[in-house]
Amino acid sequence: MKLAKSLFPGSSSSTASKDEEQYTVRECVSRLKTMVGYSQELLMRALPLFEIPSKRVIFMSLDEEDAMAILKENAMFMTVGEMLMSSIMDEDEEDTTPIPRPMHTSRHTGHVWVHEVLHDHERRCYNTFPMHASMFLKLRDILVERELIRDCRYVTTSEQLAMFLYAMGHGVATGAMCEHFQHSSETISYYVNRVIKAIELTYSMVMLKEESLTQGCIVVQWGDKN
Repeated sequence: MKLAKSLFPGSSSSTASKDEEQYTVRECVSRLKTMVGYSQELLMRALPLFEIPSKRVIFMSLDEEDAMAILKENAMFMTVGEMLMSSIMDEDEEDTTPIPRPMHTSRHTGHVWVHEVLHDHERRCYNTFPMHASMFLKLRDILVERELIRDCRYVTTSEQLAMFLYAMGHGVATGAMCEHFQHSSETISYYVNRVIKAIELTYSMVMLKEESLTQGCIVVQWGDKN
């Protein structure tokens, strides 16, 4: 280990030796090839050291036995370092799979927000859902009575209608909807489309009812004339 320290000093002197550049990488390689115990693998391990002028001076100034001992120790350290780095890289690759983490976990849920808006100042409901609270609740009750929407485990009928009205009234981006209602984009999209279909069916029922009443009035009028 003392020999290794000569190639790995703790800090370099501010006044570098003038003869650091007197040995080239080729000269160090040539000397290494003449030593007992030389191998191609040892040469590959030694090349990074030979790139440093001060290390070349130390290598060339030592006798053959000490120089070879230093290179072998350095080769061992490099091998261990590569093994550790490979192990770290393998662990990093194994950890690349993202761990699922709940996103919409705020205590101020969509249900709480909608309830607050509906029971707060009447102007607030009109600004949020473009209708007064009484109309909102009446429309919700109509859709529920006709079994077009119903309370689900995590989304109430009021929240479902609120999603539809908020999206239609303000053209809000999906990300903002997710934050307001604390639901995923898939959930919000599902219930908005569900309420759209419910509104369409309700409109169709109303139109059919008005049409039938109009036709009935016409029949009565023709009957009176006869």
